[in-house]
Amino acid sequence: NGCVSIYGGFDNYAVTGAVSDPSKYHTVFNGDISKDDEIDETLDSDGFPLLTKAHREDNVSSMFSTLNEDPHDLLFDGIVVVNAKNTFNILFNDKHVTLSRDSFAYNDKVVQMPFNGCTMNVSNTSFYRNDECMFMPNVDIVSMDSVRFVNNKNTLLYVTKSEDFGDVQMDHVTALSNSSSVGFDIYKYNVDIKNSLFKENNNSDLF
Repeated sequence: NGCVSIYGGFDNYAVTGAVSDPSKYHTVFNGDISKDDEIDETLDSDGFPLLTKAHREDNVSSMFSTLNEDPHDLLFDGIVVVNAKNTFNILFNDKHVTLSRDSFAYNDKVVQMPFNGCTMNVSNTSFYRNDECMFMPNVDIVSMDSVRFVNNKNTLLYVTKSEDFGDVQMDHVTALSNSSSVGFDIYKYNVDIKNSLFKENNNSDLF
C-alpha cells in the first residue's frame, strides 16, 4: 500500500511542523495555462449562472491522476483547484481518497473515480460553479461532513452499484442554488443524511 499526501494553506516562510491555515493562505492549482479563460456568468431566466466557457482547449486535462494499480491512500488537505478539465482522475481499484479543507471552482469535472473498492471522504470542502462535481460509479463508501455545493451546473454526486450495496453518509451538507436537473444520483446505496440543507436548487429530482 502507498500513501500520497498534499498539504496546502502555509505561508511563504512555513517550516516543518507549521500549522496550515487554508482560509488565510491559498495554495492554488490553476488549470488555465494561458490565463485566457472566459466564463459567462450571466444568469439565465431562472437565476442560475450559465457558466459557458471559452478558450479552454489548452487547460490542464487532469490535475491529479493515479497511474499505479496498487492500493493507495490519497490525501489532499487545504488546496484550491480552479479551471481544470478534470481535477481528480482516479484510475484503478482500491483507492481511498480524502479531501479536507479544499475548494474547487470553475472545473469541468472535479472527481472521476469509476472503479471498485474505492472510498471517498470529504470534509470542510466547497464545490462552487463547477460543471460536474463527483462521478463515482462503483465506489464503496462516500462520506461527507461539512460540505457545500453552490451554483454548480450538473450532477453533484453520481454513484451507482452493479453488485452489492454501498454506503453514502451526509452530515452538515449544504446544496444551494445549483442548476443541475438531478442533484444526487444514487442507486443501490444505503443513504444516511442528517443536519443537511438543500435549498433553491433547480432540481426536478434532487435525489
